Amino acid sequence: MATAEDLMAWLHEPLVDLRQGLSDQPDLTWPQRRTQFLTDLGIDDAYRHPVTDDLLDQLDAMPDEKRDDVLNSDELQALATAVIDQVCASQPPDEYDAGEPYDESAWLALLTEVLADWDGYASSWPAFAADTLLPRAKQVGLDGPTEQLVRFVADMSNEDRIATFEAYGVTIVQTPPANWYPFLAQTLAEWDGYASSWPAFAADTLLAWARQVGLDGPTEQLVRFVADMSNEDRIATFEAYGATIGSVNTEPVLPSSQEEVVIDAAAEEVLARVLDKYPDLATLSEEDQRDVLLDVLRERVARQGDSRPGDHLRNGEQS
Repeated sequence: MATAEDLMAWLHEPLVDLRQGLSDQPDLTWPQRRTQFLTDLGIDDAYRHPVTDDLLDQLDAMPDEKRDDVLNSDELQALATAVIDQVCASQPPDEYDAGEPYDESAWLALLTEVLADWDGYASSWPAFAADTLLPRAKQVGLDGPTEQLVRFVADMSNEDRIATFEAYGVTIVQTPPANWYPFLAQTLAEWDGYASSWPAFAADTLLAWARQVGLDGPTEQLVRFVADMSNEDRIATFEAYGATIGSVNTEPVLPSSQEEVVIDAAAEEVLARVLDKYPDLATLSEEDQRDVLLDVLRERVARQGDSRPGDHLRNGEQS
């Protein structure tokens, strides 16, 4: 089993080269230096060993100027020593033999098989990793690299997590569970179909209810997808998922026929004044004149909300 001394001996030359490279190759970026360091250690990614995982996490988090100061001083050796001591103190030493071998092809096959059962949503990842991926890996003796991978992706965004798995040849397909579709149809039936009410409905009803039943992953993705659509396209998208929107009106409905009579009566009084002000309208037929005037009145009714149609005319407002 590897001791702290064994691990430091493993890291020593690559650390020296990492420090020397700062002066020998000053134009290299940190990602390039990082890759070269791992290559010198004989591994292809930091998560493959907890010492490099922790050491590079700390270096990654530093501002460039601070990192260069550390690389160009004895602080680098001190940092590596502290990481090794922490790893050896917190884990059984035999789990951290430098370059501990395992069957990489078998491990990649395991990832491909097991991750195909994950639905691809952030909300389900912790439970899937703990209850499915890690137990399956332990059954076949591949829990070491799998635990390292799970720790490595734990704090990533879901998009980065999926991209990491795809870098290992694993394709993640985000698949909503079967009960999401009836949930979506039932909940969207409560929406009135107006663009102005959608943001509040999405936040306070759709997403809130989805979280209560554990369906927030696909629902959040759908809300982001339709956010910048026109309202017509948004409704069409929902209908493609089998949802029927309660109201798809694009403008308020005019009042009852009795109230429209009030508009007509008031319009007769106003029409003469409108024709005096806009004599060109006199060339229109009577039907066209009435249509123009009613269009104006409809706009005013919509703006006035609860006021009765024709009130503004009876109060002497100019058309």
